Amino acid sequence: MDKSSIVTIIAEFSDELLKDSSNFLFDNIPSSKYKNAKESHKLEIYDEILFLRDYTFFGSATESFIITLKGLSIVIDDTKDPYKISWDEIEGVDFVDDDYIFFFDNSKNELKKINRKEISHNIDELNHIGKSISKLFTRVSQEFENKEKLAYEAILELKATNNLKAVIEKTEEFLNEYQDNLRYFKKIQFLRAESFYLVSDFEKALALINNVLEKDPLRYYFLVLKGKILFLKNDYFNALITYQVAFNLKSDGLEKDNLKQGMDDIYSKLISNFFNEDYSKRKTILINNGLNFSSTSFLPLDKNKLPSGIYFPIGHPIENELYIGHPLKSTIYLPIENYEYDLFLDRINEFCYLLQCLGATELTIKTVKGQTTDQMNSEQLQINSKINAQQYGKFDTEVETNNLKESSTDFNQKLEKTQRFSPTKKPFIPKELTWYENEPAWQRLFQQRVNGNILEYHENIATNQKKLFSDNEITKIKADYEHLLASVNVNIASNSNAKFDEQENTEWEISVKFESIENLNGEVESDFQIKDTTSKISTPFLKNEESEFILMCEDIFNDGVFSEDEKSLLERKRIKLAITEERGEELMLMVQSKKQMSTQELEYLEEFNFCLKSNGIISEDERRLLNRLKINLNITDDRALELEKIVSNKFLSNS
Repeated sequence: MDKSSIVTIIAEFSDELLKDSSNFLFDNIPSSKYKNAKESHKLEIYDEILFLRDYTFFGSATESFIITLKGLSIVIDDTKDPYKISWDEIEGVDFVDDDYIFFFDNSKNELKKINRKEISHNIDELNHIGKSISKLFTRVSQEFENKEKLAYEAILELKATNNLKAVIEKTEEFLNEYQDNLRYFKKIQFLRAESFYLVSDFEKALALINNVLEKDPLRYYFLVLKGKILFLKNDYFNALITYQVAFNLKSDGLEKDNLKQGMDDIYSKLISNFFNEDYSKRKTILINNGLNFSSTSFLPLDKNKLPSGIYFPIGHPIENELYIGHPLKSTIYLPIENYEYDLFLDRINEFCYLLQCLGATELTIKTVKGQTTDQMNSEQLQINSKINAQQYGKFDTEVETNNLKESSTDFNQKLEKTQRFSPTKKPFIPKELTWYENEPAWQRLFQQRVNGNILEYHENIATNQKKLFSDNEITKIKADYEHLLASVNVNIASNSNAKFDEQENTEWEISVKFESIENLNGEVESDFQIKDTTSKISTPFLKNEESEFILMCEDIFNDGVFSEDEKSLLERKRIKLAITEERGEELMLMVQSKKQMSTQELEYLEEFNFCLKSNGIISEDERRLLNRLKINLNITDDRALELEKIVSNKFLSNS
């Protein structure tokens, strides 16, 4: 509503209002009063005062009642914030027994009483002035409503005729013209979002919904609409979470029954496409037949309706237990309390298998700290073999069994185990390896066997090398887990904290002796293909903070070098993410290396770095190995020297 409309209505009541000298109309408000009132009522620069009633004894108007284009504002104590009511909130006003009674939202059940003394401090004021002011309020609020109401009803008619393009255009016009109208604003937003949804413009619909969702009285309807959009975008995980929030807002009834049916349909779609979901969404699951999707920390799965092809260890799954997805074998899920150790044994088993394929004659596994090697027992091997068979089919076990010459009698001792073999075949990389692609040291070992005929090798493998959760993630999972079980009256076991305790780090040293390649038959084979990772760095074993830091590095690293300004920006980010200075440099170097070098150059650089780290110098044997590798990788002498300088300079700066 424009200024002239309100001024016209105020003028109708001017004779009655001006009988009291404390009242001032739009055209005769003294400038000092006007200025003080704007400050005490905290008005914007463009807000105009159309009526003012001064409460103060000396006439400063720092305490007053005013009318503006937006509504009413009352300040009865200039040390406190003003009390404001917008025109679109008011349905009508009565004056009864010294009280102004404001009716809101077309319902006599919603009202507020404001005593006459809060609008007029003149105790002797006649009742008919109070009646006049209440009529003024009602007239203005009704006039304010009429234009917006007509515009809103016109948009509803367009929607009824399915003229969605016109609805989108008219809702935009409405929001621009009546942006302060609280009564219709959110309804118009919903009509606009729904229209975008119906024309399949999901991104604009979601943007609107997310902008108004948090405190909106129409929140339930926005949530249902958002859930429908996410479902059509095949984002079943977030669709279920959104529907769950809407479900929790409703008491029993038809709408809640319909929501439950909708959630069941989405869950069926989810489990049908489970392994196509992003790993981050299905990383942690809870076996719980209640299927409450309130948490974003884990995904509940019904024990009786699990995704086809999902595998658990023997004796699992168990109701109300948490499981974590294997980062490299998408169908395998492990109990969360033991996952680090389970992955550790999985890596150990694969590495030992790889060593045998590379021509191992003697393999020794020794405990450095933590759980002892007797945990690597036949039962565990049987479990892993069963899982591997389910995942890949049976291994070609000729190298593991037929070539086994001698196994030490102390295989079940706690501190050390040794196995001996009689290999006959030249080094090869089997196809069925899982971890190899993410283990640069293993790849380097293969190159050393092929190019340098390495005869002995040592490597330490530890459980904490493959952490999949940050401390913050574990804290949130624990809180959500306990809250969910409590909400469905499930007793939390006394040992439940053990699920989330930091697991003891276990470290084993693996030492191997190889047969000389000259004594082995056949050709060197490597059927395993390493994926090209030069464009982006992506691994499930980077911590969330490190992944975020790397993404920022990749975004700003465009010209082959980090500028000083970019380094300062990254330094602030590193500190904010609590990444150590040394680790930050390593991550930046990872980005630089991946962006600037070919796969062959990276392989040479990693090998040179590995040789240099042992004692800071390159031995004659290592130089021969590097020269042979350089030739095989088609790297020139000059380029090899440039690559070596990169590592040498960093090594000297850290020494």
